Amino acid sequence: MNRMRMWLAISALLAAIPAAAAAQATAGAQPAGPAPERVQRSFVYLGHDLRVTILGDAGGTIQVVRGEGGRLDLSGRVVGGLATVAMADDTRSDLTLSSSGASRIDWVLIVPADVRVSLRSPGQPEATLGTLAPAATWSWAAQRPAITPLPTP
Repeated sequence: MNRMRMWLAISALLAAIPAAAAAQATAGAQPAGPAPERVQRSFVYLGHDLRVTILGDAGGTIQVVRGEGGRLDLSGRVVGGLATVAMADDTRSDLTLSSSGASRIDWVLIVPADVRVSLRSPGQPEATLGTLAPAATWSWAAQRPAITPLPTP
């Protein structure tokens, strides 16, 4: 499957998830909340080891699949917040995916076939996708910070 077809299939999958949830809603249901926002980025990538760090307190998933050499493609869907993507300038081997104020975030990352991927996500031990594995999906739970009351005067 060429890269364009794969990219269109992933975009269609991400678009279908909210549509399927809306189809399950009844006529008398309350509004589902804010519509999900999409994030899409592409990077030239010529390395062999990629470290992905996920920051934020929202739960979510990331699916990593193999694609063509020399390029990273990333697509994300965030519900009720903001998502950002950053690639480190010095070595270009660190990809950081962050969210703020979101209730859920889902990512799809397409990496070259010969790239080893290490993933650090909230509340989970570091995970690795070796170069022989075709794909992997990881998920993590929301990490809500403890709220400390202010002292009373």
